[in-house]
Amino acid sequence: MKERTSIQLTHNMEVAHRLTKTPGKCQQIHGHSMLVELQMWGSIDDNGIMEGMEFGDVKQVFRHFLDTSFDHHLLLNQDDPFAKVLQIPFRTTAGETVTRELELPGLAVCTEDPTTENLAKWIGGWAISTFDMVKRLEVVVHETRVNMASWEWSL
Repeated sequence: MKERTSIQLTHNMEVAHRLTKTPGKCQQIHGHSMLVELQMWGSIDDNGIMEGMEFGDVKQVFRHFLDTSFDHHLLLNQDDPFAKVLQIPFRTTAGETVTRELELPGLAVCTEDPTTENLAKWIGGWAISTFDMVKRLEVVVHETRVNMASWEWSL
């Protein structure tokens, strides 16, 4: 029997998004309280640590990535008209009309629709490049308490 060891991390994030390619109610901007699970497999080193990754450091890096990339962000496809810089006309005190550029606060522009499946894939891609010593990993993104998507990679 082949021995396998894994570590698993879990973190939550509050995300707003809009799906422009999927007809229906998800074309409206809406939010989710998502739970993200990252499980990674590898070998235990002589110190009893999987792939030499100190658990506390791995947790910190993973949670920082989710917090800065997705948590409390509005995720929009780069092709979504709302993902562009807004041109807002306003009147000055002199009565002139000028245009001001305004970005939506917390906007994160994505290369594709920010579906739960794509989120799992993007987080997985980040994890592969960040923890390049692992042999296999899986990302599960819970969109709600009852719906989730997963993405898996292995050597």
